[in-house]
Amino acid sequence: MSEKNVIKDIFSKLGFFSDSENTNQNPKFSSSEYLEQSRELRLFEARVDNVLADVTKVGGHLFLLDFSGIKANLGDKWTKSRGHIDSQIKSIILKNLSPHELHFKKDDTTYILLLPDLDLLEGQMKSSAIAEDVSQTISGVSAHFNVEVVTMSDEGELVRVNAPSLGHLVNSVIDHLETTSTDGQSDEMDNPRTQGEVSKTNQLLEGITFVYRPLLSAQTKIISTFICIPVRELEAGQLKSGYSVFGKNPKAEEIQALDIACVSKVARELEDLIKTEKRSLLAIPIHVETLQDIIVRAAYIKHCREKFKGRYKRIIFEIIGLPKDLSKARIGEFTSTLKPFCRVVIARISTHHKKLSAVVGTGLHAVGLDLFEGGDDEAQLMKEMDIFVGAARQIKIKCYVEGVHSRSLFMISVTNGFDYICGSALSGIVKNASDIKEFKLEQMYVSILESWRR
Repeated sequence: MSEKNVIKDIFSKLGFFSDSENTNQNPKFSSSEYLEQSRELRLFEARVDNVLADVTKVGGHLFLLDFSGIKANLGDKWTKSRGHIDSQIKSIILKNLSPHELHFKKDDTTYILLLPDLDLLEGQMKSSAIAEDVSQTISGVSAHFNVEVVTMSDEGELVRVNAPSLGHLVNSVIDHLETTSTDGQSDEMDNPRTQGEVSKTNQLLEGITFVYRPLLSAQTKIISTFICIPVRELEAGQLKSGYSVFGKNPKAEEIQALDIACVSKVARELEDLIKTEKRSLLAIPIHVETLQDIIVRAAYIKHCREKFKGRYKRIIFEIIGLPKDLSKARIGEFTSTLKPFCRVVIARISTHHKKLSAVVGTGLHAVGLDLFEGGDDEAQLMKEMDIFVGAARQIKIKCYVEGVHSRSLFMISVTNGFDYICGSALSGIVKNASDIKEFKLEQMYVSILESWRR
C-alpha cells in the first residue's frame, strides 16, 4: 500500500471521512454525526486529496496536537473565551504552515496536522514548535499540550506514539549531524555535492569582510564587548553592513551562509584574543531566518560547538530580524537553544516594535533598539528611544541601542538610561577586537572629528 493510501486510511480510522468502516473503533476519535455530515469535513477531504495528488512523496504519518492541558489549566476561562481561543489557535497554526500542509480541528481541544513534505523527525519538530507556541500564547506556559504521531501498523491498526520534547528532538538532530560529519569526514572532500555547496557558499560571500564595533556599558563606562559586523564595499566607495550586504531583501540561503561565516570569523578572533590574554567578549549576530528552520538551526549549533570548543562564556548571540508577530514561545525556543553555547542572548529590535511583552520570560538578557531602521529625524528617534527604555524598564529587562551616530543621540542614550550603547558616535568600526578598556566622555568627540575628516 502506498504512503498516500496509508494517509487516507489513517484519516478514516480516526473517524474523519464518512466512508470508514472503523469510524467508531476508537472512542476518543470517533466521528460525531455532525462531523460526518459537515461541509467543512467534506471540503477538508477534498483538500487532502488535492495535496496528496500534488506531492511526489509523503510520509505515512499524521500529527495530533492535544490542548486539553490548556483547557484544564484555564478552567472556566476556556468556556468563556472559547471563540477567541479558537481564533488564536487557528492563527498560530496557519502562520506556521506551508501551502502543502493542512490542519483540521478534530474536537474541542484536538487538532490534526498533515505535513506531507516533512519526514518523521522534521514533522515532530514542527508540530511540537507549533504546540509550544499555542500553549505559551494562550496559557503563558509552554507545557500544557501533547503531540502524538499517528501511523498504521502492518496489520492495519492505528499506532499512536507521543512525540519527544522539542529540546530532545533538536539535540537528536545535532547529535546526528555530528555523527554523520565524523563518519564521513574522509570522504567529504571527494563528494561533488559537498564541493558544489562550498563553491556556492564562497560565491555568495564574495567581497564580504568582517569588522567589529565596540559596545559600551553605560553604567561602568567600560567597553568589554565587540559586535561582529559583515561589510561589503560598493563601487562608489560606500559600505553596506549587516544583512544588507545582499541587498534589500536577502534570500534565506544568503542569510544562513553569512551567519555560519560569522561564527567562523569570530572563532578565529577569539583564538587571537585568548593567545594575547585579552578579556573582551565577542557578539555574533544570528538572523531569525537561521533559527526558524530547525534543521538549519541544528547545523548552526553544531558549527558553534566545533568552533568554540567550550569557550562559550566569551560569546554573546544577538538575534536579528525578529518580526512583530513572533510569539513569546518561539522567542523562548530560540533563546533556550542558543543559551548553552554562549554567555547571554540579546535581541535587536527595530523602532517599529511598539511593545516588548513578547520577550517577557524568554530568557533574553537584553533587547536592543536599532536606530538604523528609524530614519534620519533625530527628534523622532529620541521619542522612540524614550518609549523603548520605558517599555524595557516596565518589564524589567536590560536594553541597548545601536546606530548612535551623533553626540545628541549619544547623550540621550546616556540620560535615558540605556544599559549599553553602540554606534559611530562612540567609535568607528575596527578590524580586530581589542582588550577591555575604559571609555571617557571626551573620546566621543574625538571619534566624531575623525569621522568628519573622513
